[in-house]
Amino acid sequence: MNCCYHKHAGKKYAELAIQFLRELPMDGAIGINSVLGTYYEALFNNDQATADEVADVLRKNEYVSLIEDTLK
Repeated sequence: MNCCYHKHAGKKYAELAIQFLRELPMDGAIGINSVLGTYYEALFNNDQATADEVADVLRKNEYVSLIEDTLK
């Protein structure tokens, strides 16, 4: 997703990746991937409020390094 974002991939391409993340099994070990999918989906949809909320959660849990290069 990070590559899609930085390479300005088409929204349709990003949606395929987001859909894949949504179909992953509910498992704590890979759950962060779904959260990241929500973050990038918000970016591609220009939903800054949701992106900010997810970024705040990632900051509080010390995962912000996963999206740090996308923060303005």
